[in-house]
Amino acid sequence: MPRRLDPERENKIIDILAKSPLSFTELLEESKLPRSTLARYLKSLEKRGLIRKDGSGKWSLTASTDIPAEVGTYLSEAIERINKSFEHLGKGEDFTACHEAWNATRCALTAIANLIKFNIFTFTDFSKLVEELYGRGIVDVRLEYCSAIALLENTKLPHLGHNTIYVNVENVKKLVDKIVGACRRLLMFE
Repeated sequence: MPRRLDPERENKIIDILAKSPLSFTELLEESKLPRSTLARYLKSLEKRGLIRKDGSGKWSLTASTDIPAEVGTYLSEAIERINKSFEHLGKGEDFTACHEAWNATRCALTAIANLIKFNIFTFTDFSKLVEELYGRGIVDVRLEYCSAIALLENTKLPHLGHNTIYVNVENVKKLVDKIVGACRRLLMFE
């Protein structure tokens, strides 16, 4: 009887490949999966048309996992803003770093909201969306969202030290990465 594949491991491989194409060896290192397990998962994902191997031996996601333009625009902006946040931190511009990190959060959540047809009209709708994503088993970004809220509050009433801001910005980067992966997974199973 064939072994049942674990969806969490499949998602892990998909999330890794969402960042960039990788060779089998690179995937082994990144995924920390045993060689035979990784080979089995790659074969299954390839057979289902979710990934492909190019001529140079690198594995990547297929076109079926491409992100729609509107969603992609929000995700690109989220990535750009989180990178700007780190740049501002490097210059000691903590206030601006907090602001950019909140905007990265807003963009990432708006992207996935568009994908799952969740309407955002007010600030509180972002919190409702985070709970909806968790409740539906799409992605858990509750902790990372709390970091984003702390950074937003710091723009109104500065109270966080530089190192605390840095840790919270790193958490927002995790939120953005998780949302990108969740969007790709959602598109695969449409």
